[in-house]
Amino acid sequence: MSWFSVYVECRSDTGGTVPEDAVDAMADLVAPHHGATGGGGVPPRWDARISVEAEDAAGAVIRGAGLVLALAANAGLPAWPPVVIEASREDVLEEQLAIGNAG
Repeated sequence: MSWFSVYVECRSDTGGTVPEDAVDAMADLVAPHHGATGGGGVPPRWDARISVEAEDAAGAVIRGAGLVLALAANAGLPAWPPVVIEASREDVLEEQLAIGNAG
């Protein structure tokens, strides 16, 4: 088992808004998963990144996306379709961030 960082972005193609109180509630819900969230923009969207433990990246995507979408429903975020779901093994993500910060 390895730790993965899973990113999920959901977007509306038909308009709408992201309630600020729902983003705040989502931040509280993802915190135990070393997570972060945001919302807004044009087109309207919300996103979240959490850490999950899984056998591989495919398993992390399934587990992480399911958890993010369930937490988002509890937080009151709009049930827009995911447009991006990605998983990076955390050690690889840390390497990428270190290279990006060095330049």
